[in-house]
Amino acid sequence: TRSRTLGEPTLLGDTIYATAAAIMAGVELTEGVRLLGVTLSHLRAHGSQTSLFIAGDDEKKLKVSVAVDRLKDKFGEGSVTRGRLLVPKPPK
Repeated sequence: TRSRTLGEPTLLGDTIYATAAAIMAGVELTEGVRLLGVTLSHLRAHGSQTSLFIAGDDEKKLKVSVAVDRLKDKFGEGSVTRGRLLVPKPPK
């Protein structure tokens, strides 16, 4: 089992993904993986004060994340996705 605790709370999916990917990058795989899980703990309600200052890039990511969440709430989970997750159409 591998774990990592972030220095500051986050609600950014990119930060959570990057942390999990960094842990996996440090694991030498000699066999297939049967189960991979990511667990979040020490959760706080959105809006609780965490830091007086948010890095500029994180502030932009937070605004995008909030906007995407609102769109998904209004139009459904599949309404917004990352471009890299789209499957290209086969050539005609």
